[in-house]
Amino acid sequence: MKENKKILVLLIMSLFLVFVLIGCANNANGGKVNEGSPEVETEGGAEKAADDKWPERPITIVLPVEPGGLLDVGLRQMQPFLEKELGVPVIVENRSGGQSMLMATYVAEAEPDGYTIGNLGMPHTEISLAILDTEITADSYDYLLINQADIGIIRVKRDDSRFQTLEDYLKYAVDNPGKVTVSVSEMTGPHAFWQYQLGKTIGTSFSIVDFAGGSPARMALVGGHVDSSATNVHGSLHVAEETKVLGVASDENKWPDLTDNAPTVNEVVQKLYGKTVPNMGAYYGFIAPAGLKEKYPQRFEKLVEAFEAVLQNPEYLALLKETKEDTKVFYMNSEEMENFFRENVKMYSELAEEFQGIHGS
Repeated sequence: MKENKKILVLLIMSLFLVFVLIGCANNANGGKVNEGSPEVETEGGAEKAADDKWPERPITIVLPVEPGGLLDVGLRQMQPFLEKELGVPVIVENRSGGQSMLMATYVAEAEPDGYTIGNLGMPHTEISLAILDTEITADSYDYLLINQADIGIIRVKRDDSRFQTLEDYLKYAVDNPGKVTVSVSEMTGPHAFWQYQLGKTIGTSFSIVDFAGGSPARMALVGGHVDSSATNVHGSLHVAEETKVLGVASDENKWPDLTDNAPTVNEVVQKLYGKTVPNMGAYYGFIAPAGLKEKYPQRFEKLVEAFEAVLQNPEYLALLKETKEDTKVFYMNSEEMENFFRENVKMYSELAEEFQGIHGS
């Protein structure tokens, strides 16, 4: 009986000592028992340690297109070099559809931890944000960089097209409104909008057909399903043998070897109609969910530096040169990309009524 009492007394004293020690710990750090532990600390050492180890698992890059287009091919060309820079596998995930909004929404709603980023076409995404009913805005992202640019062109079939020159193409379109079919990657994209503007400028309309992807749009031309395709220089090189370029939507044709030495569109439009149409092209870059840069600044910088290192990698550039794609490399930093993106959203929001004309053309 006495032994039991001794044990009980010892237990009570032990519990008392535990509470005393906890109280001392509270007083020592202002009542925050766990302050200083890696699990709770959100500033300083713990976050820095987490960033130093990052990335510790694969990074997923989400695309708004099907495999085979310029955006998809461009990322897969970078993939092995990115993996070397980041030290982890890079997973390419294609989420096409919804006029780029499936990708845009998925990335916007992802955890801003650097493990999910998006590879987007511009101004495709900005146009969608401007004219579609969505809660996604320019504030939904942190902007990494723009890495590619590709100038717009008009392609037709090389051997059996009724259009051998841009003059033939435009004159027939004016004499036959709505009869010339044009394939595009998506209706809310720069190619569709530009083709609509071209028709409006010269006093006619084109029949614009959405093929939900750049590669399907170009293959529709090769297959004879459309008269022409509004596309890009580098993005359409895989159909160059079966097709020919009629015109380049730029102030100057800097790619004569890749474009059949075609004239600029405005050279011919100015000559025939005394007017000009805005130039057309696409830019490609990378975004992350909003909050990454603020919450994990070191991770943000690691991503940017990894992409920049790839763009300067001689092996990567040599790979592009082999396929005549080295001239698509184009750099715009994080701040410049964000400004460009926001300006595009504003501009296309103001032109929203014009897109009603596209759908009705």
